[in-house]
Amino acid sequence: MPIVSLFVYSDSAQQQPTPQGNQLHILNPQHILMPMFIPGQFSFAITFGILDFDVTLPHVIKYTFSSPDGAVLVDTEDKIQLPPINDPAVNDLPVDMRGFLTSLDFKNVVFATQGEYKSEIFFDGVSLDTFEIKVKGRNTNGPIAR
Repeated sequence: MPIVSLFVYSDSAQQQPTPQGNQLHILNPQHILMPMFIPGQFSFAITFGILDFDVTLPHVIKYTFSSPDGAVLVDTEDKIQLPPINDPAVNDLPVDMRGFLTSLDFKNVVFATQGEYKSEIFFDGVSLDTFEIKVKGRNTNGPIAR
């Protein structure tokens, strides 16, 4: 059964080439998001990993990001396609250790209200997990909606 093994909100995530191959750099991890103004736009990234699935078959990943009232602000639909992996270095691992790690950057997402926003990861049409993050404007006052 696939599991989300890692999930991080951050300012940005970048692939950087090294002599050993590309390395993922997560820049400024966040446990809350603080846009300058709400309502307003804000850019952020997520990084996540999924383990424990058959990497020799193709799979589909979907990601959604929703506001406190449930409005979906970001929806990748079924556009994240995982092709089969035929790498002996990966396929020699036990199945529960096979998987992938990726990051997604989102630019100018509109935050209409403060509160608790939610990310959800889907694997082959099945929701694997949700991850909440609180959002508060730097230049606004008032309680955070739940």
